[in-house]
Amino acid sequence: MLLPLPPLIAAAGGLAQWRGLRGRPATTASAVAGGAVGLASAAWIGAALVALWRGGTTVDAAVPDATSALITTGPYSWSRHPVYLGIVGLLAVHPVVRRCPPSAVVPVVAWVVLDRVQVAREERVLTALFGPAVVAYQSTVRRWFGRRAG
Repeated sequence: MLLPLPPLIAAAGGLAQWRGLRGRPATTASAVAGGAVGLASAAWIGAALVALWRGGTTVDAAVPDATSALITTGPYSWSRHPVYLGIVGLLAVHPVVRRCPPSAVVPVVAWVVLDRVQVAREERVLTALFGPAVVAYQSTVRRWFGRRAG
């Protein structure tokens, strides 16, 4: 079993922003904008977790082999990895609220690591488990966000 990479990335990124990249004091506008990003990201994660739960499959990113169903509804009809998209969104709150451009590196690095390590591994496992259904799903829903025409 591997360590659960997504929560570790979220925690490490949040800690780096909180301890080392404080930025400027929030303004009303930056707090409202950051709050909107944070609420939307948290709601997106919540909806994705509910879809996984309703589909009767695992939410444990450390064991993608335990996946028992391919979920393609709810947020999964717009993103193949909505929980990870939500994590990146949560990490984007700090640079918005604190108006701290250097801390915008944190969500970018999180996105790259998630994309290249976690997502790549999960997609290999899903393809092995569900074959043509995953290929069809990938042809209609983008990895991070959006539907494909066709």
